Amino acid sequence: VQPSIVDLDVTAPDKMSPGSEYKFAADAGEMTLYMQLYDGRTGDLIARVIDPEVVGKNDLPMRNLVSNSNDMERTMRYWATVLNDHLGQLKTATSADSSGS
Repeated sequence: VQPSIVDLDVTAPDKMSPGSEYKFAADAGEMTLYMQLYDGRTGDLIARVIDPEVVGKNDLPMRNLVSNSNDMERTMRYWATVLNDHLGQLKTATSADSSGS
């Protein structure tokens, strides 16, 4: 698995200045998962995933370092869950094919 984040655009970056600072934005930004899956034995490319996401689009419009980080983590967990589910389905299908069912 070779994951990358491309086209990262943070809508309201936190400049880490002293004191509490909030910015208002409809979302935290955008990022695209670009991932390639390779066969472990041969090194052949098996699949390529490209998934652009708007991050934090359903949250309150106030943005800061904490909310941006939480929104990004939520998106990364979503991607991990989807990948894990698909790999589980592939493993099940492969096991069924090799058992002759």
